Amino acid sequence: MKRIAVLLGTVLVVLAALFVVIGCDTGTASKDDEEDTPVFVSPVGKGKVTDWTIAKGYENTTALDLIIEGTREDDNGILKVIWSSSMDFRSCEFYALLPEGTDYGAYDGITFKVKLPASSNFLLLMRNPNGGTTWKIWEDYVYKGRDDDELVWVTVRQPFADATEPGWGPASAEPTLKGWLTADKAVQKQINLNPVLNTGGGSAVNTDVVTYFDDIGFYKGSDIEAPDSVDVVWSFDDVE
Repeated sequence: MKRIAVLLGTVLVVLAALFVVIGCDTGTASKDDEEDTPVFVSPVGKGKVTDWTIAKGYENTTALDLIIEGTREDDNGILKVIWSSSMDFRSCEFYALLPEGTDYGAYDGITFKVKLPASSNFLLLMRNPNGGTTWKIWEDYVYKGRDDDELVWVTVRQPFADATEPGWGPASAEPTLKGWLTADKAVQKQINLNPVLNTGGGSAVNTDVVTYFDDIGFYKGSDIEAPDSVDVVWSFDDVE
């Protein structure tokens, strides 16, 4: 009788342990949870200001006041860039490394919001930062700012289809930017949004220019005014 009682006690202990294990959350995502995970995830964290680097632009002899900082506009986080050039054709190098392992060739172009005084354009580049191929996406007037003190936000979208491989670094084996982005997706990419301000000379040279950026990323679709989808890599919503 005593042996039966001991055996019954052992069974009850085992059953209790099983109930505890079944009732606990192991932290492992279910299959349904995995299916809800977005296709595009930015491992660098959206809004990480320190991802971005600023340097003096092409042919500038000095680098004055090159500053990147996060700021807020009402409830929205944005990126504030202060830059200056020593030449009439004023520009700066403004770039960041993109998250690794994404097939950026699945997209159709670059998108970002900008607020900048007067008329300007951007030298947009996608490149291998280790001395590899560089694709030039756009360098033309895409922004018409206001000449008074009020700046206005403009959304810039430029398609990969307009890109050229201008010979900065080794030539690409792929005939298009989309092809290069897909073929070399294992290589980390650098994106340049270099602002250029055509001031016409005079006292504007060596004067600070303040530029604001937001919602930097990529879009899919042939209609740049109404793309099929937009994936934002940097939104800056978490800046203080």
